[in-house]
Amino acid sequence: MGVGNTDFELRTYRTAFHGEGLIPFRVVYRESDLLLLAEKDLSEEALKRLLALRQSLESYILKHPDFLSSLKPLPLDPKAPVVAQKMLRAAQKAGVGPMAAVAGAIAEELGQALLTEGLTSEIVVEN
Repeated sequence: MGVGNTDFELRTYRTAFHGEGLIPFRVVYRESDLLLLAEKDLSEEALKRLLALRQSLESYILKHPDFLSSLKPLPLDPKAPVVAQKMLRAAQKAGVGPMAAVAGAIAEELGQALLTEGLTSEIVVEN
């Protein structure tokens, strides 16, 4: 980590990443900063889905504040949004709090949504 703004780390490795025939684009919202590669630029669609994922997770956290602060696994909750359920399962496997899985869970759900909705047949999501 360099001197200065500790909230941001320059991700220079992203410039070296190429996907043959895939179009790179970024989607950024608050703490989420994703590089995606797809058959076409899906920036708008990806941002809409990112906002929806974050909204569902943030709403869940408002009702379950321990989800945000726990450093230990929490019980599985079948009523939690899918992204939160993935985080809870990952936390149990790793023996950590669910927020340790937030970036990966959001990236996975976003990529799956774009594939499932038929917007692209190939996707790479880097978080």
